[in-house]
Amino acid sequence: MTILPKIGYYVAEFWNTLTNAAYVVVGLCAISRNSKAKQEAHGYSRRAAVCCCLTGVFSGLFHATMWMSFQRLDEMFETGIIVFLYHEHATGAALGHFILAATTILLAPSTSRVCEVHLVVMILATIVRLSAASRDVPAAKPRILAAAVATALGFAAWLMDRTCCHYTVSHFPINVQLHAWWHLWTAPALHFGFQTHQILFRHNRTLHVVE
Repeated sequence: MTILPKIGYYVAEFWNTLTNAAYVVVGLCAISRNSKAKQEAHGYSRRAAVCCCLTGVFSGLFHATMWMSFQRLDEMFETGIIVFLYHEHATGAALGHFILAATTILLAPSTSRVCEVHLVVMILATIVRLSAASRDVPAAKPRILAAAVATALGFAAWLMDRTCCHYTVSHFPINVQLHAWWHLWTAPALHFGFQTHQILFRHNRTLHVVE
């Protein structure tokens, strides 16, 4: 959103800053669950969880200060969440993909469109991949559906903010804070994604034990 709500002297976009706390909470919850479960493969989803926390931190700093360097770091770690969830246990592929995406985001003169397109494609690919992996895992299916619905609602809010921001600000009695709703919808989507990852890991580990 290009129009800055005049909330306070020290924070440029108050609600966009505050709602980033949801990403930090979701990331910390995922790290805590992995630690309690003592998963052998906790490192794979933990990387995504750490990226989730850092996304909240740097996105919050960007919306508070409007410094573009923070936005680039936000986009880098935001991409990292999905990359590490998508590649699951393929460490080499995940790290290679993340390094390539991070380098592009940090070095390209303008990254917003590149990052947005890559992020949307990776989110869709991750949902499809998790759906395919959960065909024989009933417990994972409702969480994948919830993640997909929350992602769609968040994307709708983000898209309206990008295309109708000036209209909503000038025609509504209050600022509806559409970008903040992107944060509030995608955070639970990631929460369900982390839960799905953990359920699928437990299922696969059980199969290996039985075999």
